[in-house]
Amino acid sequence: MNPIELLTANPLVLLIPLISGIVGWGTNALAILMMFRPREFVGIPPLLGWQGIIPRFTPKAGLFAADLVADQLLDLKDVMQDFDAHSFVANIQDGADLDLDSRIEQEIQGFAPDLWNALGPEAKGQVLAVGRDELLNVATGILHDMSGQIDQIIDLKHIVIDSLERDNMLLANIMQRVSGAEIRFIRNSGLYFGFLFGIVQMLVWVFFPAWWLLPA
Repeated sequence: MNPIELLTANPLVLLIPLISGIVGWGTNALAILMMFRPREFVGIPPLLGWQGIIPRFTPKAGLFAADLVADQLLDLKDVMQDFDAHSFVANIQDGADLDLDSRIEQEIQGFAPDLWNALGPEAKGQVLAVGRDELLNVATGILHDMSGQIDQIIDLKHIVIDSLERDNMLLANIMQRVSGAEIRFIRNSGLYFGFLFGIVQMLVWVFFPAWWLLPA
């Protein structure tokens, strides 16, 4: 009996490539899912169960991620290079004026209430204006000094590591967003290669239909 007659006699063998493709897609999809889920260990520790690979190794990966971010991806000095403390303070000044005035007035009343109450509205306004200008000047100076020493004030590596340790799914979520196209390719490749391999399985089965062949 030739292959065509064998296929005609048992057309169900044509399902082998399709089933193989579905199995390939399913196993790849499950493998990808098991990289990221579950967030915490599920089962009977230490061996009987599973935790997503990325959440499990986030503490170790955090060290690598921190070095990568701090040394190659983000330079705080470059970020703050164009920072203008004066313009920054000027932009928030209008919204902060009323709040500054009330805080200055509270401080003066706590320090010299009789003197403050004795002042007229115009004098109070002048005092508030001088105090407000001084505070804004001090704030501008502080921000200017901070921008020049930002790498000494902010420990970027510590921030990255601390963020990843507090949320062990953060790194997993980042990886899923960044490598979304690659993850889809890996998942779908199981269908493509599984289907192609299924064709080989089907042809071998047609010529050699041993019961153990497909399970093997």
